[in-house]
Amino acid sequence: MISFLKALFCLFCALPFLANAQSGFVVNDYLSEYGITLNEDLSVLEDNKGELTLEEVVALGRTDFAPASTFSPESNRSTFWVKISISSQGKSQVGSILRFNHVSHITAYLMTEGVLNEEAYGGEYSKKSERRIQDARLYLSLEIPRGQNVIYLKIVQRKNFAPILNFELTDETGFYAGLQNSTFYRSLVFGCFGILFLYGMVLYIGNRHRSYLWLSLTVIFKAIFFSQMIGYFTDAFAPDSPKFAWDMLVFLAYGSGITNILLIKDFLYLKKTQPRFNKILNAVLVLLGILCLVVFYIKFHYDNYLLANKIGFLTYLPQGIFLIYMFVKLMPKIPVYKRPVVIGITGFAALTLFTSTNFLFNLEKSYGQYTWNEVIGTLVFLVLYFYTLGREMQLNEKEKNVALARVNEITRNQKEELEKTVRDRTSELIASKQEIEIKNDKLQERNGQIEVLLKEIHHRVKNNLQVISSLLDLQSRGIEDEEALATFMEGQNRVKAMALIHQKLYQNEDLATIDFEEYARLLVAELGAIYKRDSKVKTSVRAGDQKEFDIDIAVPLGLILNELISNAYKYAFTANDQATLSVSLETVGENRHKLTVADNGKGLPADLDLSKAKSLGLRLVRRLAKQLYGTVTYMGDKGARFVVIFTDTIERKTA
Repeated sequence: MISFLKALFCLFCALPFLANAQSGFVVNDYLSEYGITLNEDLSVLEDNKGELTLEEVVALGRTDFAPASTFSPESNRSTFWVKISISSQGKSQVGSILRFNHVSHITAYLMTEGVLNEEAYGGEYSKKSERRIQDARLYLSLEIPRGQNVIYLKIVQRKNFAPILNFELTDETGFYAGLQNSTFYRSLVFGCFGILFLYGMVLYIGNRHRSYLWLSLTVIFKAIFFSQMIGYFTDAFAPDSPKFAWDMLVFLAYGSGITNILLIKDFLYLKKTQPRFNKILNAVLVLLGILCLVVFYIKFHYDNYLLANKIGFLTYLPQGIFLIYMFVKLMPKIPVYKRPVVIGITGFAALTLFTSTNFLFNLEKSYGQYTWNEVIGTLVFLVLYFYTLGREMQLNEKEKNVALARVNEITRNQKEELEKTVRDRTSELIASKQEIEIKNDKLQERNGQIEVLLKEIHHRVKNNLQVISSLLDLQSRGIEDEEALATFMEGQNRVKAMALIHQKLYQNEDLATIDFEEYARLLVAELGAIYKRDSKVKTSVRAGDQKEFDIDIAVPLGLILNELISNAYKYAFTANDQATLSVSLETVGENRHKLTVADNGKGLPADLDLSKAKSLGLRLVRRLAKQLYGTVTYMGDKGARFVVIFTDTIERKTA
């Protein structure tokens, strides 16, 4: 590795001596056939202050000019005057093109027999509207008349280095023919850049592979950069702002460098495979961003292009050396199909080192001649990059297909196992279902038997209670004491109330509950028949949504209702009353209910305290309400109103 770097350093030291350009003026053979000859070599005059006019320069003697081959400027920011003597012995007027290298501003004055014959303007910083030739910047169109002519070239250089004094006078017809051919080839080259950019963006949108995005951005940055270097970008997009177009080259150059490094990082997966190199490249990205702003500020604000370019190219040297070192170290670890691209990047880095070294030694004297080398090299490199990325996508697709086939195989095996499990489980479920159906049939049969037994029990309880009631009735016939007889009748009524509950239970389809509203109506009617009155009592029974109660509630609630209705019939009404008796049931909360028994009779004493009542019936009502986890209250407004608030069976069992 050290030997390689030493050889590379020696090569870079030798490059500047291989690329020096000599100053001179050439007339091509075709113009020579028209009798145009160069009488003497070109000479140069330096105007440090930039104040000399054409008349003053013409008036100067030959000794004031220096030969261009030995000329050494005092300041690169001076105005330079170049003098060439040309004679034309052919046609009276010969159309010609004066070609030159990188010059900011150049004005050509054609003097014939001491008289100003023609004036033309051009240069890299010339506005398109001020040039005769509208499709380039490094050409001037001159009509050379017959006779002795002198061409004065006024050069104003803005790039902080002396102008390259290489000129060629060529015929107009041959120039435009060559320009047409070069335009065609340039269109092909930049058309390739455009196609690669669109192709890369389509691939990025299609598969979201970031390498295609960085590659597409590199393509477009390089294309615009190279088009500016040969004069196309300014004429197309900034014809009246050439300085702005040249300053913007900074962002294009550094932008392509940044996207190229991002491309390398993603292409080689450095974040996962080589974190140390990845961190170094991240630092390089930050450095490039800072340098881009610094170089642009130097060019835009100070017009010091030489300093800006030196800074830029000095940073290319360590960057290129590091990339070459990194690729040499990583080459054994890189997949074979990626190595051509890595070799291409290494070659491109070497070309950048070559250009940078040559610039630093020659101050851009031969900078332009590498433009097309870089264009073609970049284009080949980009095509190779696209091919390798496509190859990688193919391999990834192949691996994906293999993995997909493996997944499909695993899925198929799992599906078969699942189907087998489902079949086995289905068979078990069918067997379980059949077993459950058999058990359900037995359970249903048993439930039927239980239901019959329950009905029979309720029926027998009802019959037994009726027997007791009949016995009490027979026993009461022998009692002559009215108070004892009333007591017997009250007991008999309580037995009938319980018997009625059991009657409703075995008559109901649901053996567990009874319809309390229907039960209350029957009880009111039966008690009304027992306690006959001269005047008819108007009764009403109303229940809310909760009308079904089980036997645990129905028995004590029925006895409470029996006591309260019996008391109303016995004590509340007089013979002339328009008697009313109402029974209502409503829900007052979750599992809480309210039973109200009210009449419009004479009522009980206002100061009645139910807790101290000595009546058996009221004591029974209070105890039964307590059994239902409830309370009983009395209100004597316009009759008697008893309110019993009690708790449902569910609430009592969970309390």
